[in-house]
Formats: sequence, structure tokens, C-alpha cells
Amino acid sequence: MNKFFRTAAFVALLCAGCASAPSPPEPPISMIGYPDVASVHTMLAGRSDVRRFTLPSGWTVIEVPSEQIVWAFVPDNSPMAPAVVKKQLEKLAERTVTHFTSRCEGQREACNGLMQEYALVAPQIEQLLSPTASIP
Repeated sequence: MNKFFRTAAFVALLCAGCASAPSPPEPPISMIGYPDVASVHTMLAGRSDVRRFTLPSGWTVIEVPSEQIVWAFVPDNSPMAPAVVKKQLEKLAERTVTHFTSRCEGQREACNGLMQEYALVAPQIEQLLSPTASIP
């Protein structure tokens, strides 16, 4: 009889793990703070505290002034798409530090050039975001 109870207890312990299946793992958070570029788009789409611009080259720029973040999305027809560059300012004691992170989910070879492409449009972005810029 004692053997029966030990066997029953062992089976009960095994089944305890079966009753509650583990939940699927959360998607990993990338360096941009979101699991993928689509998540960033979704988060920004519902916000009214942002400024949106589209450059002649097709890049979409979204500024979140309250967070000191600028998101720059490559054009949808780019082989890098979907891809985004995140520029965030951080105020330290006596200076401001600029952090750049990016995520590219397009063609691998094209993604290798994401930051070089961003460097080409960065002056236009800075001009749009300048306090003296006349924004249409």
C-alpha cells in the first residue's frame, strides 16, 4: 500500500506540470526597445503627441518631443524595409549625448548599408526638426 501512495504522489507531481502549460515566450526586445519595426509603427500610430514628416526620398520621420526621440523609417519600397533608425537624446550633467540604434528586417545585404543611407538623409531630418524650420 505504501508503494501505491508513493507512485500516486509521483504521478500527481508529474501531472501538476501538465495541467498548466507554459505560456509562449515573449518576443525578444531589440535594441530599439520593441520586438520589431511593425511594433514601433503600431505604437506611434495611435499617438497625438508626435510630429510626422515624409522626406522627398520617401523616408518617414516621426519625432516624439516629450521623449527626445526621432524615428526614421526607410521607404516601403526599399530593399531594407522594414527598417528604422532611432535617435535619442540623453541629457547628462553638463552635456547631451546622442544615441543611435537601428533595426533592419529587409534584405541582409541592403541592411548592411542602413546607417550609411541614414547619414545621407540626416541633414534633411535635422533641418525639418530645427526650431527655426518652417514646417508645412
